[in-house]
Amino acid sequence: MVNRHCPCSFLRSGRCLGGERKAEACRLRKQDENLRLLLEATPDLIAFKDAEGRYLDVNDSFAALFGRDKAQIVGKRDAELDDGGPGSSFFREETFSAPGAWREGRQIRETCQIVDGQGRHRVFDVIKIPLFDGDGTPRRLLVMGREVTESAAVLGDLVEQRRRLREVERIAAMGYWAFFPDEDRLDWDDGAAAILGGTPSDLAPSGAAIRARIHPDDLQDYLEVLTKLREAGHFRCSFRFLCPDGRWVHLCSQGVTLFDDDGRIVRVEGYIQDVTADRAREKELLLASTIFDHAVEGICITDGENRIVSVNPAFSAITGYSRDEVLGKDPRILKSDRHPKSFYEEFWRVLLSEGRWQGEIWNRRKSGETYPEWISVSVVRHDDGTPQNFIAVFRDLSALSFRDSGIMLPSYSDPLTQLPNKSLFVDRISQELAEAKGKERHFGVVCLDLDRFKNLNDSFGHFLGDQFLQQVAQRLLERSSPTDTVARFGGDEFGILVREAGTASDVAQRADSFLHVFRRPFDLDGKSVFISASAGVSLYPEDGGDVDTLLRKADLAMYRAKELGGNQTSFFTEELGARTSRRMQLETHLRQALVRGEFELFYQPLIHLVRRDLTSLEALIRWHHPTRGFTPPAEFIDLAEETGLIVPLGDWIMKALCSQLRRWRDEGLSDFRIAINLSPRQFNRPGLVDHLCRVLEEERLGPDDIELEITEGTVIADDGSAMESLRELRRRGFRIFIDDFGTGYSSLSYLLRLPVTGIKIDQSFIRGMAKDSAMRAIVKAIIDMGLTLGLEIVAEGVEDDEELALLREMGCPVVQGYWLTPPLSPEKVRPYLDRGRRF
Repeated sequence: MVNRHCPCSFLRSGRCLGGERKAEACRLRKQDENLRLLLEATPDLIAFKDAEGRYLDVNDSFAALFGRDKAQIVGKRDAELDDGGPGSSFFREETFSAPGAWREGRQIRETCQIVDGQGRHRVFDVIKIPLFDGDGTPRRLLVMGREVTESAAVLGDLVEQRRRLREVERIAAMGYWAFFPDEDRLDWDDGAAAILGGTPSDLAPSGAAIRARIHPDDLQDYLEVLTKLREAGHFRCSFRFLCPDGRWVHLCSQGVTLFDDDGRIVRVEGYIQDVTADRAREKELLLASTIFDHAVEGICITDGENRIVSVNPAFSAITGYSRDEVLGKDPRILKSDRHPKSFYEEFWRVLLSEGRWQGEIWNRRKSGETYPEWISVSVVRHDDGTPQNFIAVFRDLSALSFRDSGIMLPSYSDPLTQLPNKSLFVDRISQELAEAKGKERHFGVVCLDLDRFKNLNDSFGHFLGDQFLQQVAQRLLERSSPTDTVARFGGDEFGILVREAGTASDVAQRADSFLHVFRRPFDLDGKSVFISASAGVSLYPEDGGDVDTLLRKADLAMYRAKELGGNQTSFFTEELGARTSRRMQLETHLRQALVRGEFELFYQPLIHLVRRDLTSLEALIRWHHPTRGFTPPAEFIDLAEETGLIVPLGDWIMKALCSQLRRWRDEGLSDFRIAINLSPRQFNRPGLVDHLCRVLEEERLGPDDIELEITEGTVIADDGSAMESLRELRRRGFRIFIDDFGTGYSSLSYLLRLPVTGIKIDQSFIRGMAKDSAMRAIVKAIIDMGLTLGLEIVAEGVEDDEELALLREMGCPVVQGYWLTPPLSPEKVRPYLDRGRRF
């Protein structure tokens, strides 16, 4: 660039003397060239001005910023460059002028914003340096600008984040603190001081002074937390604290311990939060909970869609339904069918318009018995007026109603069928035992239960269901002899005392004959209905010599008949008794195992056939009993499902696998998931989705870290809630597989309805396909169908190379089985994870 005002010449005092040596002139020219190259190469802005504010020279970066040629800038003042184009505001403010710098003869530094030639807002750090002659006359102004747009944005974000953090601390009543153990010194911020009602000096900020203000009843717990700082690394504790103004406040404190390279504690820091109001609310809730649990009246709370969300013990005592049996259900399960449709229409009209309804209503217990109750129902509404909850409080009026009406029912009569009830049946057995003692005579006790009576009740309603039970009672009476006693225990269960039977064989024939009454159809509302029954028989004296033993063994035999498919009679045997005893013992051990922590998780890898790497791990539970040793899942999972223990067991599995996965993640092991099986009871529990999310959040995991496996049967008999749970799980990001695919319904139309991620082909198909062409065709069809639908396919139970080769040929992407690897302990899985999950 040729310019008579070249800044390089300005940097030399005076002009080059024509008489200097030629070598010195060349050196200076070279120096000029290097300096010029440096000025043009730098991305910073550089400009020179004279004392009158005219631009003497600018570098390329300066000219390019405003989209002008240097010739358009040099020789002009800022006011002449203010033409309304890019950078006009910059020139208008004379950013590169510095009267103060001339006057004071010092460097000035400031920040300015510039709109460049493309209209972008950019931030520059500008330095202005005045240059004077030897006599102090201002000659030139050197201006340099460096872009700090990104740094300014980051700084602005940090300032905004700090502002937000302070606002959050203020709203949440939180404050920061730091403790330095070597100095026994505490530092507080303004938020902590505000909570404690004083300045740090008011609080005498030392560890000893703070401990002196902690409530004596809370001090021991606080000190125990302090002793564990080194091993825990973090802590949380709650305590009452005496403020300088005399107030006691409830504080919650959390913190972390910071160590130096030698492992010495250098600082403990964290935050405190005022939870005084929360503690007061907790007391109120505890009082409300106590009243709820101990109230004589039954209490039922439903949500805005009239699904039961909570009941108290009195509800269960009056209705016969346990809490778990009714959660998520509609209260219409208690409906007696004694009221016309118009009654309920008026009930809802008054309730929704006035917010409350009270009066007498007839409902039905779980046993099938109808009873009157006095009930008061109230509505709790959202802010927008829509129902949030319905609260029903009721009292059983059955005894009062009968007394007021003058009706005295016999204490041994079943009100529905007029048969003897269980109390009278027990009394009759006791009389028979007294007469039979010392004599060679037999009698039998029969427990008879209808098969699938619930389906009939659901189809025809409780009113016709009651009529059906009355018809059953009549037929059993007609079949019995004059000396027999036919009783109704409740629900669809009956008892028969078979007397005057000469031998055990006679009792067996008589008991079997009671099932014949179910071979003819029953008439319900003009429709012919068939139903079967299962009967269990115990014999005197062979099976026992007291009432309780005979009834218990007859009941066990009846359940055995149901297990065998129903519609038959089963007799008590010692083998059945031993089997039942073993099952009860196993249930007891299973409950104890949950408390003692006798379970552990193993993990079976799922392998991608093409990549030969591990895609996920299936968590499998193992039970190591202290005396029985290893107990296979097949021996206790069904029992856990039947008894409901599968729910706490499933919770343990979920927490254990999440804890293990968190450890692996902290060790840098990622890109794989863990699969967990959900049983039907787990899947249908209220609040399943929120529960799973909470467990994951506790370990800083997300739905994409695990896979859920359910069987087809879990959702096939769907009333809508199961399918909605599936959809909600998918919305939250969970991956869902249909486990044991092929053993259930497996229809294409059904599969299309399910919002699932993939399917796992049951191992029974895999093991049979090597020798059965039809089985191979089924497996190939399942794989092709699943891949066409965009589903992930997994083949379970691969046991040999031939099965593996067939699956690879069929295009099955992922497999698992003992041939590849059995379930492994976490320690044995680790090598696979360390080497990149390659197999």
